[in-house]
Amino acid sequence: MRGGVFMQKTMQMQKKKYKRSDQSTALIRHVLTAGVCCVVLMGGMLAAMAQLVCKMELPLHILMPLATAACCLAVLPSSMLLSFLEGKRGLLSGAVFGFGVYLLLWVISIAQGQAQLSTLAALKGLAMLTSGAVGGYLGVMVRVQRKKLR
Repeated sequence: MRGGVFMQKTMQMQKKKYKRSDQSTALIRHVLTAGVCCVVLMGGMLAAMAQLVCKMELPLHILMPLATAACCLAVLPSSMLLSFLEGKRGLLSGAVFGFGVYLLLWVISIAQGQAQLSTLAALKGLAMLTSGAVGGYLGVMVRVQRKKLR
């Protein structure tokens, strides 16, 4: 048997490399799935908000908190889905996802020339971060409960 111990170590190292790449592609797939879910939910929430504003003729100063609430309500189930698919690090993954969505919306507002750094923008970011963290925690709790039922 030629090079038996060396060949076994090499095979084990190759298996670990494949596992790491599979984990990273799984993470990318999970983030993309949660991102698509977030975009669909956010579009639906904002469309419902627009319908509400048209029907009830709400004042314009109410629109900003409604839009923030709609975005937070879209981030919550999306981060829940992300942490459910991942199965670990719920608070962290949810909070990072919520902050990532906030940064994406902020970059879009910069592209439109409406960027403003204020206390209100920081509160919006904090609300989305908190919503993502809560969704992440709930996603891990749902996964743990499902495993206990089996």
